[in-house]
Amino acid sequence: MGNLEIVLIDHTQDLSFLQTIREVTGYILIAMNVFASLPLQNLRVIRGTQFYEEKYALFVLLNYNPNTTHALRQLGLNQLTEILAGGVYIEKNAQLCHVDTVEWRDIMRDPSLEPAVGDNGKACA
Repeated sequence: MGNLEIVLIDHTQDLSFLQTIREVTGYILIAMNVFASLPLQNLRVIRGTQFYEEKYALFVLLNYNPNTTHALRQLGLNQLTEILAGGVYIEKNAQLCHVDTVEWRDIMRDPSLEPAVGDNGKACA
């Protein structure tokens, strides 16, 4: 119930408790972290009853440290099938690869919204 905000977490933290989450009623904010992967593999639905910055149900920004090799490389949202309200914003994640290959419009219920996905994966081969 509510929002899931994962902010300013370093690579040494145990995030395994996140794998039990199947639904978020509000929004998900993932920002300024330096862990490699996010264990949200069981998340299926983001309801979007509340938005981040007034329109986003999923907001992923600046998940890397330019001074180290630690950075978000994988979102791990393998089971995410629906975002019932709100948009998607995934930008400026230097080592997050392949996020632009996801068909976000198929997951987002509101066809009037455009997913904002760009400037990711600069370190990808």
